[in-house]
Amino acid sequence: MLAAVARDGGYEYMAVVLKDPDTDDEGNFKGLLHYKDVQTLFDWAFDDFAYKTLLSKNEPTGKLTVNLAWNQDAVVLVPEKDFATVVDKNLPVDTIIRKVILNEESVDAPVTKGSVYGKVELYINVDQKLGEVNLIASESLDRSQVLAVWGEVQQFLKSPWFIAGVALLVLLLVGYIILNVVHNRRRRRKKMKRVKKYK
Repeated sequence: MLAAVARDGGYEYMAVVLKDPDTDDEGNFKGLLHYKDVQTLFDWAFDDFAYKTLLSKNEPTGKLTVNLAWNQDAVVLVPEKDFATVVDKNLPVDTIIRKVILNEESVDAPVTKGSVYGKVELYINVDQKLGEVNLIASESLDRSQVLAVWGEVQQFLKSPWFIAGVALLVLLLVGYIILNVVHNRRRRRKKMKRVKKYK
């Protein structure tokens, strides 16, 4: 077994080699092959990998629907900070999968710039997760009092109490009409009886 650390150009790697044979495939003694394997691993790491920024702090990454804001119905979400990690030097940044996960589908204004409303997860090959970053509002949005009042009115109009009140009012109106019709018929009958009586 051999464990070694190497540094170069600001990068530092550790390599661990276990149970490396001392002989080649033909049984000839090669002597301490694990040193050569460690050197090969370090060459591969320093040649093929680099520390890359995969997501920039102010890069638009998602949108969140906002209710009760007067002239805007959504706010752009951006990463809370840059995200960087060690990846293959030849990996195109545009092939990294970004999965946006929002805390809620929509929010009511006011919205405060810098508030966290979700996160973005970064993947390679669909299932290899590189990391995640919080998503924050890129701007503040004020609440419109007119829209807020109108929203409360709409909620009241949809409430069970309002519907029950309207139903009760309709029943009372129907009952009043029925009573009025019955009362008018009785009055007519009485009037007809009086007319016949005087004839």
